[in-house]
Amino acid sequence: MKDALRTDGDPAAWQAWTTTQNQLWQLRQPAPPLVFPGEQEIFLDMYTQVREEEQLISPPFTRSQEDVSMRRRKKRKQGEDSALIG
Repeated sequence: MKDALRTDGDPAAWQAWTTTQNQLWQLRQPAPPLVFPGEQEIFLDMYTQVREEEQLISPPFTRSQEDVSMRRRKKRKQGEDSALIG
């Protein structure tokens, strides 16, 4: 049943598709975007509500700069030790 509905190989169907697509492109006209009444007020209310509900989330653990530098030293030292052994 599905195969009967498919028109992949039908040149007439593809021609109709491209013709319709071209007609739609020709109907497009440059214009300002649509503006709906009350839209601006709704957006302002939503943004205000979001700002009121906004919470700052701090990460549970942050490494200090000293922790990072200590890890680098350890890695460097391990690399030097393995170079001396090898």
